[in-house]
Amino acid sequence: MTDCTIPPPPDQNQTPYKQTDDIKVSLPDGADTINLFWQLINEYCISEAIDMMSPNLITDDSAKQTYGVQFNHIKSVNVMAVDPYNTDSWTTNSQMYETTLEIYVSQDAADAPIPFYGFEDNPNIYFISLSQDKAGKWQIDQIGTGP
Repeated sequence: MTDCTIPPPPDQNQTPYKQTDDIKVSLPDGADTINLFWQLINEYCISEAIDMMSPNLITDDSAKQTYGVQFNHIKSVNVMAVDPYNTDSWTTNSQMYETTLEIYVSQDAADAPIPFYGFEDNPNIYFISLSQDKAGKWQIDQIGTGP
């Protein structure tokens, strides 16, 4: 199983970077966020992936558990493409991407309320909406088969 913990920052005495006031580090953009989300699921870091979802999707513990069960049935996922979608409707706090996935689901999911949770023969196309939290970090806000 993959270690899902984030490593601690390097020892300040061993930092190979020069730190100045004019260096700024950007938060991951929307496409990076989507790639990381699916990478975490692929590496069975399900809790960390769920933590990337907005309160719009994770409304309570029941929703968290439902997504956890679904994501645990994913045997592997490969992000083939993440393309900006309908950029004219983007705002500073919301974006949408058309995401192409190669995804394999456990045979155990055949009896799910929606067989295989709707994942079909590859490739799978999903439209993923993102929203920003108060800190400006992108979150998965909606996942659907259409815009």
